[in-house]
Amino acid sequence: MSLLKIKCAKCGNEVEFNSESPSDFCTHCGEKLTVDSACLANVANALGETAPGTIEKDKKSEIIKICFFAFLFFAVAGILLILFSRIYSRAIPFSSVSAKGEKYITVMSSLESVGFDKITLNCVNDKDYKGEFKDGQVVSVSVNGKTDYPSGKKFNSKTADIIVNYYSSSGKLKMPLSSTDFCGMDKEDAVKMLKKYGFTNVIETKNGNLLGLIAYHTYQVVSIDVDGKAEFEKGAEFPSDSTITVEYYMPIK
Repeated sequence: MSLLKIKCAKCGNEVEFNSESPSDFCTHCGEKLTVDSACLANVANALGETAPGTIEKDKKSEIIKICFFAFLFFAVAGILLILFSRIYSRAIPFSSVSAKGEKYITVMSSLESVGFDKITLNCVNDKDYKGEFKDGQVVSVSVNGKTDYPSGKKFNSKTADIIVNYYSSSGKLKMPLSSTDFCGMDKEDAVKMLKKYGFTNVIETKNGNLLGLIAYHTYQVVSIDVDGKAEFEKGAEFPSDSTITVEYYMPIK
């Protein structure tokens, strides 16, 4: 026989409990003691509680607290997301139909004027478009993959992914600036412009020549070449996958 001295969960008096017996009773109040209640009572006594039910209540209280804070977190996150969406919500200035046939520069400028940031130009030269469009005319404009939308439909100006597809009989992209105009620009602005115009292979390299300290500030473009060609005019055409090397000034430390 194995006897344990425990406090009764009901009256709090110390009694002897036979752990090998299926059940036992408190000698003071007659409360039935079982193995489960004994274990709970021992835990309750260790925690300074007088009833095992208190433990269950504490568990429920903790669960309620966790659920409340989780609800509060998601509620605040949801409100911030709604506010963010409203702050940067912009109406697109044309419909998917009315954009067709317009000059791609006009369409891009129109999008930028209302605050859209993620705009990429893409030239197409499908034979099906020959005769229907002239060089530089918009074939379609997709917003987040959608090519059918009305004028005034609102999108998030910071996250909306806009692709302006325009016709080019040569299938090549036009340079937005001359090689001379790129020199002196901030490197980040130059790279962003090239990618916006559809060029996909833009490489950045540092130039730490001490002579650059006189003519350039840190991160200013020193030179640019396209497939090894260092001089080109604005509007010069190159394939979209041309290797464009943007060399910028970075002093040697």
